[in-house]
Amino acid sequence: MSLKKFLYIIILNILIFHLNCTNNPFGNDEISDKGRKITGTVKLTDYSSPQGIYVWLEAIEVGTYTDENGFFELMLPSSGSQPGGGVSGAFDLFFYVANYGIKTASVVLRKGIIQLGQGDINEDGEVNTIQQLSKILNITMVTTPDSYPIHSDVSSVIQEQCYGFTGYEKPLSVEVVLSAISSSVDIKIPNSTQGPTGIIYFKKLNSEQEFVRTLPSVSMNQQVNLTTVTVKNDSKIYSTGFQLDPNYLPKGDYRIFPFLFIQQDGLPQELINTIMDDATKINAEYTNIPLKYSGGNLSILD
Repeated sequence: MSLKKFLYIIILNILIFHLNCTNNPFGNDEISDKGRKITGTVKLTDYSSPQGIYVWLEAIEVGTYTDENGFFELMLPSSGSQPGGGVSGAFDLFFYVANYGIKTASVVLRKGIIQLGQGDINEDGEVNTIQQLSKILNITMVTTPDSYPIHSDVSSVIQEQCYGFTGYEKPLSVEVVLSAISSSVDIKIPNSTQGPTGIIYFKKLNSEQEFVRTLPSVSMNQQVNLTTVTVKNDSKIYSTGFQLDPNYLPKGDYRIFPFLFIQQDGLPQELINTIMDDATKINAEYTNIPLKYSGGNLSILD
């Protein structure tokens, strides 16, 4: 055999070995998604939109959100990027919406690789069954008015032109109505009579840039003192009202978020920490906590 042919065979074997290898020899990173990706579907039993449900794996502490159909795809980091060079054991995959009961599925890992066909994960890397979450706390928000400025008739237009009428003369009123679905639910709220309306967030919708503001009297990174309150079947109502400055919010559609933390047995603090850095301070990341409620819409018009 010639030297040239011998070298050709050696190089060909190296290429074949490299293409069939599941690990990168330089970083132990997996080339294939197999063993690193979990998929599945989550639904809400009251038929609310399943979009935005948080899916989080303990130990590795990675998370993602479901799409409009409740489908999710969670990619694990490479073994070399995990604690100890790859986590081993059986761990819980959490499905979380703040005011719905938590569900979990079992994921078995060996050196950071998903063991397909074990726990609640099938051979294709999918969660065996569709996860169904049931509501534990009903939340309704009433915003009055639901848009600014208020130019409802000819007289208001005349007032604007002749007397400086802006349409913001009417205070913004925000009301939150809470009621437990079953016996009772414990929540943490600002230590004031206004409860979850003591701190509210304005999040601009359909915006290319994240725009979140709080009440004019509340500043970002402000420390929050919270108190625990038990909500039962009978409605508990909190409200606030304030004058909204014409220049406080840019034109657009907003969702108003009440400030409350719903307590659930088995909810890891680490899960919340992956959504927002510090739950004891006011920050824009709070609006990333999945919370399903009706109302709370506000439009800033021309």
